Amino acid sequence: MKKNIIIVKGNPKFRIPGLSEKFYKELDNTVKPYGKIKKIESDVTSTSIAKLIKNKNDVIIGFSRGCGYKPQLQNYFNIKNKYIGIGCSKNDVVDYQIKNPKDKTPEDMSRNSLKNHWTITKEMKKELVKILKNLNKGSI
Repeated sequence: MKKNIIIVKGNPKFRIPGLSEKFYKELDNTVKPYGKIKKIESDVTSTSIAKLIKNKNDVIIGFSRGCGYKPQLQNYFNIKNKYIGIGCSKNDVVDYQIKNPKDKTPEDMSRNSLKNHWTITKEMKKELVKILKNLNKGSI
């Protein structure tokens, strides 16, 4: 049974036309060998995310604002699925965190920092694939 990869998208208020779509396309292409992708906007309730989780092997990837749901899922729904955060703030509690080193958000919300926030580097992709492969093996 192929697992679900639930992607909780970032805040639409800060999307950059063209770049944001490219980011999600690259993210999709990186994770699709590891599961069926389900996307959800980040302005949802944790109940909506919980309904998408079908088994304990499903993986949740939160981008930016989407990083903040793990405590609610764990505390209110007893969901212990692995949560990978991309572009999270330092206060977000996730199992794995991946961030573009040039991304200085949320402290710096300048256009340049936001461009880096919406850029998934080769190194980030490699780290994400490494995490997903290890999760498939059950070694982390």
